[in-house]
Amino acid sequence: MINIIGLGNGPEDISLGGYRKLKEGAFTVVRTNLSETFALVERENLAHVTLDELYRSSRSFDTLNRKLAARVRAYEREHGEVNYLVDGSGYDDSSCQLLLAGRGEVRVFAAAAKACLLYTSDAADERSSVD
Repeated sequence: MINIIGLGNGPEDISLGGYRKLKEGAFTVVRTNLSETFALVERENLAHVTLDELYRSSRSFDTLNRKLAARVRAYEREHGEVNYLVDGSGYDDSSCQLLLAGRGEVRVFAAAAKACLLYTSDAADERSSVD
């Protein structure tokens, strides 16, 4: 079983369902520790592994996403249940789309999509203001 847990756009964006699933203690895989959302993992002191090394060994984003999905599947075979933490909603991540299209049980605990930033930033407020 793979639980894709969307972390949204910042450390406070995780859904309540995603947070509860995370706290159950399944083996936790973090796509990268190089984003703002990783602060949640640090704050909660979660045991985890990251997949940052796959970025360095991939020549394209297609290759990267295939490697990410394959590694998460390998952890699933090894540990049974895996929580896969990604930025955004969980649905907007290409490696997650590969996992959802594959075999096996995959559940998504969605958070705010990355596109939500377009509508919540100060710049969006300025663009939408009426004179």
